[in-house]
Amino acid sequence: MACEPCNGWFEDNPREAYQAGWKVRRPQFPDAVEVRYADGQVYRLTSDGVRAAIVGAAR
Repeated sequence: MACEPCNGWFEDNPREAYQAGWKVRRPQFPDAVEVRYADGQVYRLTSDGVRAAIVGAAR
């Protein structure tokens, strides 16, 4: 989930949104995609929606 302004940016900038993990291509599941957060860290979402830090992320 994202706020309306962020969601609008994701829709207007799909390439960047996919690269950062903010949008997920079907049939991927969100817990299979690394996401870069505003804090600069890379996370994956767990199946219950909690974020888990990725140590040594390749991005």
